[in-house]
Amino acid sequence: MQDIFLNMELKALKVPAWIWPVLLGLATAYLATSFIPIPEPTASLNADDSSFSAKDRVSRLSSVVLDKNVLGLDNPSEIKKKTEVSPVTWNLVGILTGPEDMAILRIKKENIILREGDDYKGWVLAEIKPDYVLWKSGREQKKIVMWDQVKQLKLVRGKTNKIVVEKAQASSVLEDPNAFLNQALFKPNSKNGKTQGFRITNIKQNSLLRKLGLEDGDVLLRVNGEMITGPAKMLQVYGSLAGASAIYMDIERKGQMLSLVVEIN
Repeated sequence: MQDIFLNMELKALKVPAWIWPVLLGLATAYLATSFIPIPEPTASLNADDSSFSAKDRVSRLSSVVLDKNVLGLDNPSEIKKKTEVSPVTWNLVGILTGPEDMAILRIKKENIILREGDDYKGWVLAEIKPDYVLWKSGREQKKIVMWDQVKQLKLVRGKTNKIVVEKAQASSVLEDPNAFLNQALFKPNSKNGKTQGFRITNIKQNSLLRKLGLEDGDVLLRVNGEMITGPAKMLQVYGSLAGASAIYMDIERKGQMLSLVVEIN
């Protein structure tokens, strides 16, 4: 009975014969898209694309500028995280020369050794020179001079000269033989065929020895009361200085005796 009424309704609608293939095609397309995933269209990077709001277009263009570095900025990936530290608070306490120069830095009570090109806290150690290092972060750069805060002492004959040195500065030299020997040239000083101290020459301008008031040609005779009678004695005395709170030195300069006390704290 229902089929009879359905046929009567279809005849009343007077549906043209050509419409049936169209409906069949639409039904087939619907079924196909239900099972076959169609990729979403790629978002346009054109700022004039009307399918995006003005805010979206600005955001997309900003992303392209940063990703492609269109403006030639300094390391765009670092723009959002500027360095929060500055090398001006890092003390340069020593420089080791060799096939690969290295800098000894005192940072937050810790000795850190870095090579040229190393990155630390967002800063690159760009250059290592005999008396300073150069840090770079993008277009910004900082020059740190070794022992810049220590003034050179003028040794005076007839009195005990005294100077105070920070422990970090002294430790970098007293705990590393290479750093100590890199301060100057040391040559045994002979008298009557016996070694009496070591003559010091070629003292580096910003070395710890220079800051202590030593000059080229000075003869280091005694350290903490021990006479320097040869290389073995020199090394023995040097080995006893690590951790010392004070160092007493007797120096001969142009035939005159000078005394020096170095307090380490």
